[in-house]
Amino acid sequence: MPSLLPSNAPADAGAGNDVGAVDFSFQANGVKAPTGRKPEAAKLWVNDGSWWGVLFVPARDAYMIERFDWPTGAWVDTGVMVDDRNVARADVLWDGKYLYMVSGGTDPAATKHRAVLLRYSYDGAAKRYVPDGGFPVALTRGGAETFTIAEDSGGRVWVTFTSDRRVYATHSLASDRDWTVPFPLPIPEAQNLTVDDIATPIAYDGKIGVMWSDQTDGAMYFASHADGSDDAAWTLSTAIQGPSLADDHMNLHSLSGDSAGEVFAVVKTSLNDDPNPDPEKPLIVLLVLKSNGVWDKYVVGRVKDNQTRPLLMIDTEHRRLYVFMTAPCCSGGSIYYKSSSLDQIDFPDGDGTIFMRHGRSGLLNNPTSTHQNLDGSTGLLVLAADDKSNLYMHNTLPLTGPSVAPPTAGQPAPGISGSPLPGASISGQGSVTGPAVEWLVDGFESGRFGLWTTARSGPGSVAAVQPGMGRSGANAAHFSATAAVGSYAFARYSLPSSQPTVRVSLEVKLEAEGPAGANVPFLRLFNDKGSRLAAIYRQNVADERLWVSAGAGRQPTSGRVDLKTWAHLDVDVLGGGDASTMVIRLDGKPIYQAAAPLIKGSAVRTIQIGSDSKGQPFDMYVDDVRIYR
Repeated sequence: MPSLLPSNAPADAGAGNDVGAVDFSFQANGVKAPTGRKPEAAKLWVNDGSWWGVLFVPARDAYMIERFDWPTGAWVDTGVMVDDRNVARADVLWDGKYLYMVSGGTDPAATKHRAVLLRYSYDGAAKRYVPDGGFPVALTRGGAETFTIAEDSGGRVWVTFTSDRRVYATHSLASDRDWTVPFPLPIPEAQNLTVDDIATPIAYDGKIGVMWSDQTDGAMYFASHADGSDDAAWTLSTAIQGPSLADDHMNLHSLSGDSAGEVFAVVKTSLNDDPNPDPEKPLIVLLVLKSNGVWDKYVVGRVKDNQTRPLLMIDTEHRRLYVFMTAPCCSGGSIYYKSSSLDQIDFPDGDGTIFMRHGRSGLLNNPTSTHQNLDGSTGLLVLAADDKSNLYMHNTLPLTGPSVAPPTAGQPAPGISGSPLPGASISGQGSVTGPAVEWLVDGFESGRFGLWTTARSGPGSVAAVQPGMGRSGANAAHFSATAAVGSYAFARYSLPSSQPTVRVSLEVKLEAEGPAGANVPFLRLFNDKGSRLAAIYRQNVADERLWVSAGAGRQPTSGRVDLKTWAHLDVDVLGGGDASTMVIRLDGKPIYQAAAPLIKGSAVRTIQIGSDSKGQPFDMYVDDVRIYR
């Protein structure tokens, strides 16, 4: 199919000019932020060579199905009403057979705001959607901040929302007209939320997942449910957690059988609300659920960028990610976007590229598009609303260029992604060479160190697998030591033979540090004679910075790890001997790279987590350890 998009360039982004196209007014009593909000970010869809949308039309005093006409760049009213409640907002899903919508208001005490399910069939000859009989179906008694929709592999439709500080779900049964009573997710972490927290579902890999915010825990939680299983059967993971790392902004997409990941969630943190916020802290973050159950994390924007309301789109043909954001936070302004390769995720620093702006003083906010993934035949369309002038605006991007094939099975492990460090180049050093070999996946879910070569602790120390403390899954390794003589705690894994090329991936959380002048090692590497080759550690009572000790030298990295906060580390030793290079990533971002002779010895034989230094206090959890080439 040829591209739907015209080939003309975007509007001039010169100072004061409109960027994108102004559509029509949505001004009416009770209509506010009609493209919002947050996970309810799918007001559009693609079908039969056209983009379609749910937009409020004042002349009809209702939300209507509109078709976008590319030649004129205008929305065409199809005469099909969605909802005549001005307070309602819809989340829309087109599955190729039916068009599903969940529509509701925000007042939980008002029956007028209750969520309803609508379903439409498509008449291709008339290019029009036809309401199906028996709909709408009432799903709730009142409203909620957001209602969002997904469909599992068995055709069951799901809707999630939060109420009474809990996460609720409901789904269709034998038919789309028959639904369960909404039930709270049977997970402790899905209760006792703040009144501001929200949830959203996603279908992926034969499962339904639900992500929700918990701003008390500083966490974005994710629960998965196998399609067709009992409603009580859910598995919890934590996508990100730490002080101020959660906010009620999230937008999810998924891929099927793709090496890049299964679930992609772009979220906003609350680090901009901290007293004296650090401008370099992450504000917009991409979370990627890998097939091994680990969540990778990538910074999209920082506190200094002052952006909000992130929207994620995936171009599967060209293997590109697009994130659209509003700036400034939080009442609106202009819409910006950033893009990254899907296979080497790295979003540029700064504001990004301006995508929509309404003159000098517009208040554009809440960019919206589709739940569908895109390609060159669909192009990309984003709609937003100016909350000052009560006008819709849109803009488009052609998705052009050569098609990019996904990495094939058996390729080397993914290379280092992210921007090069100042003064260093990672070109040519990012890939782990040779056939992929995985030596260890930690085995902590067994409740012990059974897969590790050894685990030891001294007097008053702890080296144990502890239930209920896992970063993802139930268990994590717990290491703690005191200042007592002979106190230490560590676990080691020895490779079958010395290896010149090794990658170690792990999650760490430092519960407590020791006195100034000492440090806490997160990872140590040894050669076949037991000599220490390198250590990655955090200096106590300093600036939370990670350091590297390798050979005779010690150097700071650009990464910092806060206390009581999970952090993801990837450490690569590439090449071995005098030709070796070490590359370190923290939460997906390169923070260190150095070449020989920093690493002495010919190769790595043993990997250690915890500390074998005696009398050096610390308390640390480690999870999701993988050692591979």
